[in-house]
Amino acid sequence: MEGESSWNSPWGPGRPDWNIQSSEMSMHDLNPSFDIHGGARDLIFPNHETETAQSCAACSVNNVRYWIHTDFFLNGNGSIENGSTELHKSIGDFITIRKVLRLYHPLALRFFLIDTHYQSWVHYTSKELENASDQVFNIYQALYNCEMTLSPFREKSFKDEITPSIQDCIRRFRNCFQSSMACDLHAYCVLNAIGTAMKTINIVLNSLKNNQQQPSLIQSLIALEKEVKDVLNILGLMSSSTYSEVLKQLMDIEENWVDRGPSAAADSAKEFSEK
Repeated sequence: MEGESSWNSPWGPGRPDWNIQSSEMSMHDLNPSFDIHGGARDLIFPNHETETAQSCAACSVNNVRYWIHTDFFLNGNGSIENGSTELHKSIGDFITIRKVLRLYHPLALRFFLIDTHYQSWVHYTSKELENASDQVFNIYQALYNCEMTLSPFREKSFKDEITPSIQDCIRRFRNCFQSSMACDLHAYCVLNAIGTAMKTINIVLNSLKNNQQQPSLIQSLIALEKEVKDVLNILGLMSSSTYSEVLKQLMDIEENWVDRGPSAAADSAKEFSEK
C-alpha cells in the first residue's frame, strides 16, 4: 500500500507482516490442516489471506476447514452510523468479562452473547444484559417447577405414550436446533426455540397443577424437559448449581440493581472509562 514500507519482488511489492508466526505456530502446535481458525473480521485482509497463501506455499497439504470471523462490540444502541462506537483495547475503550460479571450473572452474559450471531455487531447495553438475565431467570424458574412437579414420578414407569402435541413440539425443537447450528452457528434462533418450548412446558405444568395428572402428560413433560436441558447443556447454559441456587443468585443481583436505583446504570457505563 502507498506510504508503507515495501520492497520490490518478482511478484510485486512486498511488505513486512507478522503472519509468518501464525503459520509457524499453527503447523507446530496443530497440523498443516486443522478445523477452526478464528479472528475479528478486520483480520481477513491482509492477515489471514497472507497466512493462507504462505501456509499453502510451504505445505503440500494445508487446509483450514472453517474460518470464523467475528464482528465488533458496540458501546451503545443501534449501529455505528447511528452513533454507537466500536470497543477497542488499543485506545482504552473496552470492558473485560471480569468487570461485566461484577454486575451480571455469568449465565446472563453467555445468553447475551449467544443471542447475537458471531458475524454481527454486539450491542453492549445494560438494557440488553438485563433482558438476558430475565430470560435466564424464566428458563430456570420453569426447570425448577418441572423438578418440583416431576419429583414424585421420577422412579415410576409409564406405559403411556407422549401426547401428539408434545411429540410435534419436540420434533420442531430438535429440527430447529440442528438446522440452526448447522447453518453457520445461528444459535440465537435456538434461543427463540427454547423460549417457545418453555411456554409449552408452562402450559403442561398448569395442566398438571389443575389435577389433570394423566400419565401421558407426565411422560410428555419428562421428555420435553430432557430435550430442552440437552440443548441448554450444549450451549453452556446449564449451571453446575441447583435451579434454586441460580434463581437466588439472579434475584440477589436484581435486588442489588433495585437498591442502587439510577446509579446502577451509571456504574455500568462507568466501567468503560475505568482502566
